[in-house]
Amino acid sequence: KFGFLLNSSESQGFAVQELMTCGLPLYVWDIPKSKRDYPDSSVPYFSDKSGLVNHSFSDVVKNFEQFIEKVDYYDPQQHIFKELTYEKFVKNLNFEFSKFNK
Repeated sequence: KFGFLLNSSESQGFAVQELMTCGLPLYVWDIPKSKRDYPDSSVPYFSDKSGLVNHSFSDVVKNFEQFIEKVDYYDPQQHIFKELTYEKFVKNLNFEFSKFNK
């Protein structure tokens, strides 16, 4: 099982995180739509263990076999539990606020 995500931007990535929490590797076509000075992404919280991100249609076609061959390697749930938990968020937030107390 895997998910195919076709998207252009996502502010928080909650829907993507829900798919990842279910352990579903994602094959992503990340279509940039922003012309701003900063990049946007449909998968802002993603790791190489979550799946494979493509930035063009030709990459989607070219990389599909590679993704399928590695589909059992991906473990998106691990990334969620390691990096995107409430406890991790609080720890990171406390660290950032501690910079102001110096």
